[in-house]
Amino acid sequence: MNNHQLPSTQTAASELFNYVHHQATGRLIIIHKSTQYCFDLFQGQIATAILSIHRRRRWQRAVQQHAPQWQHELEPQGTRQNWERLHLHHGVSEGWLTCKQAKAILKQSTQEVLFSLIHVSKYQLYWQPSASTLCPRWTLSRRVLKEIYEEAQELSANWHELGLKPRWVHQAFQLDPSLDLQANVFADLTACLDGNHSFWDLTLDLSVSRATISRILHHFLEQGILQRLPLADLPAAESPQPSHAQIIELDAHISYIPEMVLA
Repeated sequence: MNNHQLPSTQTAASELFNYVHHQATGRLIIIHKSTQYCFDLFQGQIATAILSIHRRRRWQRAVQQHAPQWQHELEPQGTRQNWERLHLHHGVSEGWLTCKQAKAILKQSTQEVLFSLIHVSKYQLYWQPSASTLCPRWTLSRRVLKEIYEEAQELSANWHELGLKPRWVHQAFQLDPSLDLQANVFADLTACLDGNHSFWDLTLDLSVSRATISRILHHFLEQGILQRLPLADLPAAESPQPSHAQIIELDAHISYIPEMVLA
C-alpha cells in the first residue's frame, strides 16, 4: 500500500480532524520543517499519536503517571516504528496494563502532541489508508479526542496571552541559583526549575495547575531571573527486537511506512 502526499490549505489540526470525522483507517504523517507528527487511526479513533521532539520523554512521563510499576518493562525505545503501540499492545496482552491505563497513557501523550500541532500551518501531509478491521482496545474515541483538543487549545490561548512561545514547552527552565526562594509558596516548583525539567515535566511533578505554572514561568521570565535552556530527549533503551509474531500482528492492524522514520 503506497503512501502519498496530499496538498492542503487547512491547518494541520483541521486535517487530522477531517480524517477523524470521516472515520478513516490508516496512518497520517505531518511534517513541519524537521519535526514529524504521526497518527494511527482506526475508524476515526486515535491509536497512536507521536511527535518526534521529546518522543521518549513524553512516553516516560505518561507511563510514570499511569503505570509506574511497569516503567522498566515499558521503557521508551529508539526510532523503530510503532514501538509505542507495540508497548501498549504487549502491556495489555500481558496483563501489565488495563485498557483504562493504556488509554490514559495514550490520552496524556496525545494531548501534548495536539498542543504542538495546533500551531502548525505550513506542512507536508502524507496519508496511507488501510483496509484493516482490527481495532486496538485502547483507542481514543472522537469525543475524547475533542475534549483533550479543547484543553490543548485552552492552554495554547493561555500561553499566547502570556507571550510564551509554544516551542518553549520542550526547553528546560533554570532559575537564578543566587536566589533564595525556599520560603516561597511555590517552593516545590522553584526547586524544579533546575535546568532539567521541561514545562510538561513540571506539570507531572507538581500538584499545581498548568495555568498557574504558566503564569509563574511568565513572571520569572519577565523578572529576568529564569533562563530557557536546550533539553535533549532521553536516550533510547537497549531492547531485543520484537518477535516475528509481534511484527506480523502489528502489521495486521495497520501497515507502516519504513522510509518515514521518526526521530
